[in-house]
Amino acid sequence: MSNYFAILPAEIRYHKELSFGEKILYAEITACADENEICTATNEHFSGAFDKSVKWVSNSLTSLKQYGCIDVSISKSKGNFREIHLLPMEKITPVTENINDNHATEFLQMNVFVENALESNFEVIWSAYPNHEERDRAKTAFAEISPDTDTLERILTDIEIRRNSDEWQGGNIPYLCNYLSKRKWECCCSSRLSQPHNVMPYI
Repeated sequence: MSNYFAILPAEIRYHKELSFGEKILYAEITACADENEICTATNEHFSGAFDKSVKWVSNSLTSLKQYGCIDVSISKSKGNFREIHLLPMEKITPVTENINDNHATEFLQMNVFVENALESNFEVIWSAYPNHEERDRAKTAFAEISPDTDTLERILTDIEIRRNSDEWQGGNIPYLCNYLSKRKWECCCSSRLSQPHNVMPYI
């Protein structure tokens, strides 16, 4: 149901009233939303995703609605499915100077979120990659790259192409750490990979 990537806009990140957990829940809603910014995920989905109670999810959704981040409706035409609508929010300018102690704490919490997002994105790549050796080195290489959303999508696409290539089908799969450090996804050519060729394994 959920996409690999979520959106956490400045209007949510720097919202003064929302809790840290409510901001993360908003991000998950964006990951589950369709092209019309409508999410039909259930409270049970959110509960399982974050190991929180259904009551916590319900209260957090109420808070997001109260502060104008989302709207909730029931679609009778779709069998009484609940729909969560993402709402446009007033643009804000993030605070970058003269940060007081409270703001400093919020920024530290957000840094933890970024680190958690990096860990989560690594797990996505690690799960998709067929060679599960040298995990620690792979994680270090991934952190050094710290890829953005577009790069992550390119890496996943490249891995999928290479999984079906003669080279990888034959077992010539490099460690993920080397794949990342050499930025192999930037030189992917699907037509070349699909052709038979004799290569030496590179580890």
